Amino acid sequence: MLTLIPLYGMAQRDGLFPDLLPGKPFPETGSVTISKLLDGRAITSSLTITASRANAVVQLFDPASDRHLMSIYVAAGHHVRVPVPSGTYRLKLVEGQKWHGTAEFFGPNTSYETVAALMTFSRSGGRAIDLRRRPDGNMPTRPDWSGPEPL
Repeated sequence: MLTLIPLYGMAQRDGLFPDLLPGKPFPETGSVTISKLLDGRAITSSLTITASRANAVVQLFDPASDRHLMSIYVAAGHHVRVPVPSGTYRLKLVEGQKWHGTAEFFGPNTSYETVAALMTFSRSGGRAIDLRRRPDGNMPTRPDWSGPEPL
C-alpha cells in the first residue's frame, strides 16, 4: 500500500487521469500570488525552485495559523529565483499538467503535498528546492488528500 501512494502522486503529476475540461494557460514562471496578510517589508530572502516535468505552484503557509501567504508559479522544466519573506514557513506543493486556474488548479490530476519539515528563510541568504523526484532526495513530503484551497 505504501508503494502505491507515491505512484498515485506521480500519475497525477504526469496527467494520467481523464480530464475532459479545457485547460487555461499556466501563469508565467516566477509570477506570484501574495496574501494581504504578508508584509512586503519582510521580503528579504529568496527561494530558488527547479520544477520537475510538471507545472508547479509552491505555496508558503504560516505554520501557526495555516494561512496562505504566498504562491509561486513555475512551469514544467523551468528554474526560478524569487524574493520571499524571511521567517519559518510550511511549504505545500501543487503540481500537474493541465492548468484550470486558481480554484481548480490541475483538475483531477492535481497532486498536492506538504513538505514534512518547516523551512526557515534567513535575511542573509535564501533556500533552494528541486522538485525533480529521485531516490536520494532530501525533502520528504506527505500527500495532502484535502486538496489545495482556492486562491
